[in-house]
Amino acid sequence: VRRPHQSFREMNALTRPAARAVRTAISRPAFRQMSGDREEATKLMGTWKMISAVGGVAVVVVGGMVFAQGHEEHFDLEKNKFHYMKVRNKEFPWSCSDCNLFDTKCWAEARAAKS
Repeated sequence: VRRPHQSFREMNALTRPAARAVRTAISRPAFRQMSGDREEATKLMGTWKMISAVGGVAVVVVGGMVFAQGHEEHFDLEKNKFHYMKVRNKEFPWSCSDCNLFDTKCWAEARAAKS
């Protein structure tokens, strides 16, 4: 037979280490766990500022060089007419049934051919 106060003891046994950890964390004074002094920190801060500045300039220069180079077009639709690019199972319902709705170049050619 289990008594109700036994479950409280078990729960207390589980929460006791957490409560002890919180008490010790609160009672200890906070201190910085770093080596060195203010002069060394200032020197390192200057070093990292310089590294960041040089790195930032390098990134901007390399990005500018990449952007300035001409980007080649790897695919030209006019040169590469593939058989599957203009598959028509059914004619379009407008006057030029061979042209897509927003293909202005095809529409212009179709109008020129009609005239």
